[in-house]
Amino acid sequence: MPNIALIGRAGSGKSTLTKRISEKFNLVIIDSTALREYITQKLENWEILENTMAHGGIVPPYLQEKALINRMNSNLSSVGFIWDNLYTESIFQLAEKYTPIDIAFHLEIDEKSANTRLFNRGRGDLSPEFMQNRTRDFETNLPILINSLGKRLVTIDATKTQNDIFKTVSNSITTLLT
Repeated sequence: MPNIALIGRAGSGKSTLTKRISEKFNLVIIDSTALREYITQKLENWEILENTMAHGGIVPPYLQEKALINRMNSNLSSVGFIWDNLYTESIFQLAEKYTPIDIAFHLEIDEKSANTRLFNRGRGDLSPEFMQNRTRDFETNLPILINSLGKRLVTIDATKTQNDIFKTVSNSITTLLT
């Protein structure tokens, strides 16, 4: 069961790439929608999760874990997983604990370019405070992730075209699977 991860700041193209890779390789996406699923299913402590998200807060790691485990457990018969935005140490440790990462792709892009992309995609709803928190978390955790992943990490220039990035990532996953 392949376990793939994408790492990158907001606006690097992770979600777009995740969808394409998921479709090509029939992988289950592990992402923030698992948090919304958890709320919809009204699972343990869902009210805390809903309140935190409604106010733009950082979801406590124990609730992230519950929601992500729920998504994985609901898809145990799947071909594999693709983690969209494995950007914190706690989420990385969760992934490694249950299904170790086979390969990770760091979509590298500078903050200014990423923020321009977000704005151009109509993501003006993201508050400056939220973006500062996400950027701080990403920049704090990136060196830890790079060190932990070692040779399993492939860094990709996220300023390339989506098709070029998709081709590079697809080829790496195909090689992994053969």
